[in-house]
Amino acid sequence: STVPEIGYDALVYHLAIPQAWLTAGRMIDTPYNPMFKIPVLASMIYSWGLALAPTRIDGMFVAKGLNLLFGLGAATGLFCVGKLIRGLRAGVLTVLLFLSLPLISYCFMVAGADLAAIFFVMTSAVSCWLWHRTPQRRHWLFVSAVLAGFACATKYIAVFGLAPMWLSVAWSSVGQRKKATTMDLGLFASLLLAP
Repeated sequence: STVPEIGYDALVYHLAIPQAWLTAGRMIDTPYNPMFKIPVLASMIYSWGLALAPTRIDGMFVAKGLNLLFGLGAATGLFCVGKLIRGLRAGVLTVLLFLSLPLISYCFMVAGADLAAIFFVMTSAVSCWLWHRTPQRRHWLFVSAVLAGFACATKYIAVFGLAPMWLSVAWSSVGQRKKATTMDLGLFASLLLAP
């Protein structure tokens, strides 16, 4: 995170599109950049770093710092999932396995959308798990759905990580045959599709 940006994705759209918006003073169409049509939540978050920094180079480093925070948050989410399912040892092993993957190491070096998508999927999974453990606390389902929507607004492929959660909410609805749980399923689906 402390070296200048070299990643294609970051240079072509994750940092370039927000910089074009900041230069124009508003969101503009960039027909010269075909990647403009992808989900842009991560790029919009990086635009905060670009806007707050005094120079473009400083803004790039702030954006890379935000990416680092997403990665650390994703690792924390993985730790929580592992700990909730199998205990402290599993949580630690899950994080160590995650951080040892070469692709994840690369993702930590560039300001991309991958770590942000993993972060939103993991925090959504933790929230969904907490809802399953305490169904009377419906706010966890709401939080899970909002974070799932953020994941989809970050990267299309996040839908595959969210499908098991949607199925678990649907299974809970069918298994309990309760009107409230069916409404929970509708709430989860609508918030997932909102962004």
